[in-house]
Amino acid sequence: MNFSNRCFSLYNLSGNLLSSVVRLTDDHKIDGIDHKAGNKWLFEYNCLKFYREDVLYILFNNRIEHDNVSIFIGKSLDGDNPSSYMLVENQEKKDYLAEVRTSVDSVKALMTQMNDTLGVGVRSGKRHGSVRKIVFLVHNIATWDSLSDVYQHLMEAPDFDAVVITINRRFPGEDKFGHEPETHLALLNKGIPHIRFGGPDHDENLRLLKFISPDGIFRQSPWDYDIPPEFHVNKLDFSNLFYIPYFGYNIVERFTPDPNERDFQADQDLHRACRLVFCESDITREIMTEKNCRGGDHFIATGHPKLEKLLGCKNNPKWPFPKLEEKSKTRIIWAPHHSIKNDWLSFGIFPSVYNDMLAWVKSDQDIEIVLKPHPALFALLTGTGLMTGEQLKIFLDEWNGQENATIVEDSDYGSLMLASDIMLTDGISFLSEYMLFPEKPLIFMENPDHAPFNKVGKIIESACYIVRNVEETRHLLGEITKDGQDYKKSERDKVKDILLPFETGAAERIVDRLRACFE
Repeated sequence: MNFSNRCFSLYNLSGNLLSSVVRLTDDHKIDGIDHKAGNKWLFEYNCLKFYREDVLYILFNNRIEHDNVSIFIGKSLDGDNPSSYMLVENQEKKDYLAEVRTSVDSVKALMTQMNDTLGVGVRSGKRHGSVRKIVFLVHNIATWDSLSDVYQHLMEAPDFDAVVITINRRFPGEDKFGHEPETHLALLNKGIPHIRFGGPDHDENLRLLKFISPDGIFRQSPWDYDIPPEFHVNKLDFSNLFYIPYFGYNIVERFTPDPNERDFQADQDLHRACRLVFCESDITREIMTEKNCRGGDHFIATGHPKLEKLLGCKNNPKWPFPKLEEKSKTRIIWAPHHSIKNDWLSFGIFPSVYNDMLAWVKSDQDIEIVLKPHPALFALLTGTGLMTGEQLKIFLDEWNGQENATIVEDSDYGSLMLASDIMLTDGISFLSEYMLFPEKPLIFMENPDHAPFNKVGKIIESACYIVRNVEETRHLLGEITKDGQDYKKSERDKVKDILLPFETGAAERIVDRLRACFE
């Protein structure tokens, strides 16, 4: 990077001006600041370094370009008294500093958010002209598995850099945004560096995102409603958008009762605006192409990282009860969906069966049931008045009070599926994802009013046992487990072969397609 004839101003984290004229001379001397802050500079590996008596003192490892102006941000390496700094390029006109004051304040906010995570923030160690920066906007830790392997491959690739940003969310039934602290803590536990955009100032959040200057942005879902307005599709047109569906498969013909409404899984604004949308198979690519008004030129069949991650749990079963190795009880996953109201998909039947499920687990000590709810289920139940908060609490307390029942809300559920014997669900994603374990029966507790299945859904439906209530479920389970009448096993084997053409390599294929975009 050429620093000749360029002048900078130096600020501390508080925004206080330390020096208005800092020059980096061609012989690597620093003019305009106190000798204690540095007397020599180097620019290596896209990092600006200030040395004091040949000892590295300030490392500016992050650079933001704003209106063709460079803003470096970094920290001192003084272990006893570390400080954060901003080096802002000056313009010749006298009023420039006043004009960029908003930018400086925004950089301060960015640095504050960086300090609140792993101290890494915007990683720029390998940034140079040919390196592309990809941002992941994460609002739902439960669906991080769809992106995690792609993130890891980008971090390891020499020509990409990846930045994870946690943002707020709201699910149906909630009237305000929140939950960013939960996502932040979950990523901390996974050891994933990230920046937090959980503040209420929407304009500031968008300004900070633009300062990061991403070459591409992954969002977790196409639902604008779920995330703050600054991250809606119409606000992200300054960058390339990419999307990996947060679910394994789309199995319904449409997501609304109105057949004339735009298709929610193939033709929302995000689907239309994306540079690329990655599909798990050609079957899904064909379905999405038919429903997208753009014509489907951007839908690519690559396999799905989430599905591969589920398969990757083959040797790591985890069951939240003691004595994993003992097979004395039948291990059941109960996975209720949140689409309960009749004006939407109408798969969920939790309000009509939860008391019967509780009675079952109390009366039958030969089973262990793990309740694995959809992440939005409980908020929808209380937010729409289907259950009061007190009713839900009483149920959950009583459920968790049983020795053979528990609840699991962790996003890493592949190992749970592997350890189970059977799944009971009313839809939607788990109907398809559990098919990756064809040796295990799948019981579909069907709401007869649910949205019609598409081609993929009909294939899956043919391999499921179908019941309408808990009584039918208990009777069927007895036939399968005690009498060994699992006559759907051959159908499940066929489904897996049809729906999962790629068992490995999805993340690599996705990164290769990203690379081809930028080439």
